[in-house]
Amino acid sequence: MAFQDVSIKLNEIANKLDQVMPDVIAVQVMNELMAIHKKRIFDDGLNTDGAKLGEYSTTGKYFAKDKFIRKSAFKPLGKPNKQGKRKTNTTMFLAKGYSEFRDIQGRKTDNINLKFSGSLEGNIFPLKEGNAVLYGTTDVNESIKFDGLEDRFEVFGLSIQETEFLKNEITEQAILVAGKK
Repeated sequence: MAFQDVSIKLNEIANKLDQVMPDVIAVQVMNELMAIHKKRIFDDGLNTDGAKLGEYSTTGKYFAKDKFIRKSAFKPLGKPNKQGKRKTNTTMFLAKGYSEFRDIQGRKTDNINLKFSGSLEGNIFPLKEGNAVLYGTTDVNESIKFDGLEDRFEVFGLSIQETEFLKNEITEQAILVAGKK
C-alpha cells in the first residue's frame, strides 16, 4: 500500500472517530460519574445531601435461610419460649435484628449503605438510548429494588458535588473536542 493510500485510510478512520467521539466521551463521563455515585451510595451510605442514610435495626427478628447470602452463617435457632426451649429449623432468631444479620455475614453495620449481595450495584451501568447516554438497570427485579430504595432514602439523585463534577467534565471534554477541529 502506497503512503498516499495509507494517508487516505487514516483520514477515513479519523473522520469516523470524529463522528462517534461525542458518544465515546459521554460514555466515559458517565462511567466516571457512576463510580463516584456508587461509592457515595453503596460504600459510604450517604444521601444526596451527604447525610448518613440511617442505622440498621437492632430489634430482634427471625430470618429465613434463603435470605442469607452466606449460607454457612445460618444456624437454625428459634426464640426461646417461656420454658426456655427453642423450636425451629427453618429460621434463625437474631436478638440484635438486621444489624446482627449483616454482621454475621461480614457486612458493614455502622450505618445503612445499601450494599448486601451487590446485585443492585452490579446491575447499574451506562446505557445508550438514542442520542442519550444514561446509567441505570435493565433488570426488572433490580429496577423494583431501585425504586423502593429511592422512595425510602431519596439516594439516587445527584449530589451537589456530583452535579459539579458532571458540569466540569462535560465542559472539559467539549473543550478537548473543539480543540481537535
